[in-house]
Amino acid sequence: MNRSNLRTLALTCIAMVMSVAIWSQDTVTTGGKQLNIPGTKVFITPPSGFQISSSFSGLVNNEVGTIQIMDLDGGSFDSNAAKFTKQALEKGGLTILEYKDFKHEGFDAKWVYMTKDIKSMALVFGDDSFSVLAMALMNTNDEKVINGIKAGLLSITYQKELKVDPFQNLLFELDDSQTALQFAKKAGPVWLYSKQGKLENIGGDHPMVMVMTIPISGSTNPKNAVTSVLSSLEGKGWSDAKVVSESTDPVNGLEGYTTVLQGKMKGSDVLFFAESVKVGATFVLVQGFSRKDFKEDLILFQELAKTIKAK
Repeated sequence: MNRSNLRTLALTCIAMVMSVAIWSQDTVTTGGKQLNIPGTKVFITPPSGFQISSSFSGLVNNEVGTIQIMDLDGGSFDSNAAKFTKQALEKGGLTILEYKDFKHEGFDAKWVYMTKDIKSMALVFGDDSFSVLAMALMNTNDEKVINGIKAGLLSITYQKELKVDPFQNLLFELDDSQTALQFAKKAGPVWLYSKQGKLENIGGDHPMVMVMTIPISGSTNPKNAVTSVLSSLEGKGWSDAKVVSESTDPVNGLEGYTTVLQGKMKGSDVLFFAESVKVGATFVLVQGFSRKDFKEDLILFQELAKTIKAK
């Protein structure tokens, strides 16, 4: 899997996370001044009633909705936003209420206000070294509240030189000290693990692990979270899947679901490992991809995944 395909896969997972409307979160109270979204270089003045979420990168108002922040440090705005157009969004079934290309804080930017099942707004901006996607999902028709959310999104600033802790504000932890798969990079809401934590070991025949969090919604369980990811992968070339094993055994005392499948990704044989663990108001999802040494790579995936714990 080359880096272009890796970015596509990460963005597929991001899109799946954004599709989950969630109105019940554990939160950390903040004030009305501009604040940093933990784990990102993004700063925002929160709209009235919004607070930092402890379940995802962004803000939440239990009565109104969410603002999710995807900071793709190292990703190009032109490539990441190429398909973020009025025509493409309409083709995807969305009704566009407002759309414009403009400059935001001196960076190329796109803005859209749209509706389908619920109203949403998105701001995308960046340059050739980063891109940011800020997405608001709104469970309200109050124009005053909606305008406040828009003002909040447009207040966003980006501090390129800020040193970011990729594990800040997390409710879970993974211990990679006893396995060859170690943390390599955070790409938006996805933590990437590779052999020895080296970026050059992401792609090709190297095993790779992606870790992400999914807010819990309604009656969703750990298995449903994995099923949602598999459904999103089918649109990216995943096919001919056969279940090798599955388990609902707890992981370190936490409700979990683990499965191993063999299938094809765009015609190439792939082993897919997935473990979903309930931690607080989220599922922590560990996804391992192997293209070559299935047996050896599966051991590595299991070594890392079994270390998930609640903080």
